[in-house]
Amino acid sequence: MANSIEGRVPFLDHRLVEFAMSLPASLKARHGSLKYLLRHVAARYVGAPRAGVKKAAFYLPVRKFFGSEFDVFVRDTLNESSVRNDGYFQASAVTSLVDAGLTDTLLESKRLMAVLMFTLWVRSLRARPDGGVGITRAVAARSRP
Repeated sequence: MANSIEGRVPFLDHRLVEFAMSLPASLKARHGSLKYLLRHVAARYVGAPRAGVKKAAFYLPVRKFFGSEFDVFVRDTLNESSVRNDGYFQASAVTSLVDAGLTDTLLESKRLMAVLMFTLWVRSLRARPDGGVGITRAVAARSRP
C-alpha cells in the first residue's frame, strides 16, 4: 500500500515473506485464487469453510463507539476556517462531507474518516520542530493541479 495508511497488521516475519516469494507461482495461485497456498494451510487450523471465506470489509462504527463527542471533535477539527487554512481541500466540500458523514451512511462516513485522518496526519507533521516542511510540501505539490 504505497499510497495509503494501512489499518491492519500484514505478515511481518520477513522469513515467511521470503519463503513465500521463493515458491513457484503454481503453488500460490490456483483455481482463480491468488491465495491458494495460504488458504490450504489455513484450512488445517481453522477448517476449510472458514479458510475459504472471501475477504470482507469491516468498518468500525466510530460514532457509536465515541458517541456525540466524536461529532464535536470532527466539527471542531474540520471547521471551515481551519480547512481553508490547511489548504488541501475545498472548505465548502468538507463542510458538506461532515454533514453527510456524520450520518449512518457507510460511504460518506468512510470518506469523512479519510479526510479526517489525512488532516490530523498533516497537522501532526506541521507540529514537528521542522514543521514537516519537506513532507507537507510534497503532499501539497501532489494535491494541486
